[in-house]
Amino acid sequence: MKPNTKKNMNFHGKLKLPNVKPRFYLFVALALIILYVLAATFLFNSVYTVSSTTKVALAANSSMIIALPNDPAQYALFVRSVSSSSAVVYISKYPILQSGVEYVTLGQGGSVNVSLTSPSYASVNIRLANTTDYKASLVLTYLSQSLGIRQSSSVMPLTSFQQSQQQSSGTQTNSTSTQTNSTNLQSNASGSSTSTSSSSGSNSTNTSSSNNQAQIYASVMKAANNTAIGALMIAQKALYNQIKSCTPQQYNTTYTSVKGKAPKDAFTFQNMSSVTPTDITWNVSTLTAGSLYSVLYKTVSPNSHFSGAALNLEMEYPSNYINSQTFEGAYYGLNYTTLNKSYAYQKSIGNACGALIPYSG
Repeated sequence: MKPNTKKNMNFHGKLKLPNVKPRFYLFVALALIILYVLAATFLFNSVYTVSSTTKVALAANSSMIIALPNDPAQYALFVRSVSSSSAVVYISKYPILQSGVEYVTLGQGGSVNVSLTSPSYASVNIRLANTTDYKASLVLTYLSQSLGIRQSSSVMPLTSFQQSQQQSSGTQTNSTSTQTNSTNLQSNASGSSTSTSSSSGSNSTNTSSSNNQAQIYASVMKAANNTAIGALMIAQKALYNQIKSCTPQQYNTTYTSVKGKAPKDAFTFQNMSSVTPTDITWNVSTLTAGSLYSVLYKTVSPNSHFSGAALNLEMEYPSNYINSQTFEGAYYGLNYTTLNKSYAYQKSIGNACGALIPYSG
């Protein structure tokens, strides 16, 4: 039976479109945006469980989170660089600041055994299958501890990679981009615990409006720093700032005294001082003008890959109610309780090396 379309035809014989209000298209657009955001959130926060053999492809400067059977911990796999025949991979247990970072350079077809769950035996094998379009195709294979496989000697502390780069380039370990990033972060905070966003009022041509926004930013920032987690960030900043006075000899003595053994591998002074933040900065940005703001605390590390967003507070104004708090970057996998315990532990050490001594819980 053919549908009757005559009633939908106008006098020119053309099909008339339904009378849909513009608001309908707005709702459809919003729905599509929400679906995209949800999909992106899910994809970027996925944890890959390596229970047997898992194949993944990662571009240079991208990472993934992996988990292993019967292990509640999560681990970071970060592809630092990719060439036509090799890839440099960083490996660390979360939280990174408590675990140190190691690296390996893999040639195409090459593989290494990496110890994640135990210092004695390897728990995962990483093989570089191939490199195409600046992506590294990795094959991850779970290794049972009962196999008794040792970690490959080619898995090295991150500091070894930095030193090899320094020797080959004749430049300092900190890259120009790292220094630039740190400078930008410092400029946002102006080196002060009461700093506000450097963009506040910059897009406004009305002086009164500019002043009002600056006042709101200052009020939100003050409220954030007066919360328990904000106060902890200020205290942590002061602890990080002491690191520059810590010497390798003092670190070795302190570590041995606290841990009962000499530091080695990922926990040497060179390695821990290359990833541990030396400062925390913060700034405010607008989410919804006049009612909702973001307070972002950022870590500043000698290594640019461990600098950046660490804690994001979404705050209502003027109630100063915290809608949400997100730990990311160097603080991924942590929470207020763990951070507070870590701070108390490192502070109790009582010298400039305290922030470099990892809290093991």
